[in-house]
Parts: sequence; structure tokens; C-alpha cells
Amino acid sequence: MDYSTLRAELQKPEYANLSDQAAADMLNTLTVQRVRRVPISELMETAYRTGLMFALLVAQRSTTDPMALAVIDAVLMLKDARFEYVDVYAPDGTPDPATSQMFDALCGGGVMIAEQRAALEALAWESVPVFDPPVTALDVHRARDASIAGTEVVTPPVATSSETLTVDGLVYSIINLREIGGAWYQAFSCDTDPGRCLIGHDNAWVAVTRAELRANWATDAWVVSREYS
Repeated sequence: MDYSTLRAELQKPEYANLSDQAAADMLNTLTVQRVRRVPISELMETAYRTGLMFALLVAQRSTTDPMALAVIDAVLMLKDARFEYVDVYAPDGTPDPATSQMFDALCGGGVMIAEQRAALEALAWESVPVFDPPVTALDVHRARDASIAGTEVVTPPVATSSETLTVDGLVYSIINLREIGGAWYQAFSCDTDPGRCLIGHDNAWVAVTRAELRANWATDAWVVSREYS
């Protein structure tokens, strides 16, 4: 999960009064448009459905313009192509030069109208979820607590930390990590009871409440002065 993107989205006012689950449900409805390569079969189907295929066949038999005929032949030959896809747009969303040139020639020659072109170009875009895999309530919970007292989560060093901790049968997940005086202090939140938290280092932990953690995590003296056991 990209928690930086998730945290940024959760800063918007529409999520402020939502529970973690309600926020997750809303987040999972978000989509973004992405360029894809267009299968030739879909291109041909759309050309047939919009009447472009008929227009191409008529123009092929009636045009006297060698350039227009070459473009028409090239388009009609796609159905027998040995490749499967056509690039209508580049990955960055800019028109593919070769395809755009063909479309321009067909439109300029009166063979293809604007609506037909728009239908073909629309095939190159697909809606994909903003968050994949889907956001869970736990993801929202972690993202909302990922910045405690204004400090950002950092990647735990493999040698000094794990992502989860099990104490008395309860699973805790890491939500923050700080280095104080050369020691790595970790903050964990209980997956099933968010009000329970642990802080500690070197496998010595002390239970604290979430309110305490929020209020004091940025205070070195408070973190270090806990009695770990």
C-alpha cells in the first residue's frame, strides 16, 4: 500500500468525519484514467459499429487520391495484421504520431468524421482503481496515525525492527520508528484494538495509550524515560 498517497487523499475534508471503514469504502470507488494499447479486434469492431468501416470501403472504391487510398488500405489491412495492438496514445497521454497521422488523413479526406475518431480514441483509455490492492479499514487507520505528532514514518531497518509484533495473543503493526541516541524506538498499534499501543526497543516494550503516543511521540525525553521490560 502506498501510504504517502493514501495519507494525502485522507487530508481532504470529505473524509474528516468518516469512520475508517467508511473512508476505505469511499477510497475504493476512486478511479483514474490510464492509457492502454488498443486491441485491433476492438478497433475493427468500433469501426464497424460507427459506420467507419463502410465509409472506408466506399472510399477505397471511389477515391482518386493516391495518398488517401494508401491510408485507407493501411487501415483496412489492420484486420490481417500479425500484431495484436495499436498505440493510439503514448503512455504519457500524448497522441501516437503514426496513428494520429492516419486519423488526420482520414478526417481531412472526409472519410472519417469527428465522432468516429473520438470513438476510436476512447478505446485507448481505461479506468483503473487509484488504490490497488483495495484499501482496508486497517490501511486507513494506519495512514491516519502514520504521522504522529508531526513526525513521518521511516522505513524500519531490517536488523532492528519487524513489521508486526504479537503480545499476549494480540497482533500489533508498526506505525512509526525513531532513532534517539543511536537506538531505534518503535511504535506499534494493535490491529484489533487501536487504543492499545506499544513503544520500545531491543525487544523491550511498554504499553501506552494512543492518546499518550500522539501527545508525546515527538518528545525524546518521554520516549526514552519509559520503563521497558
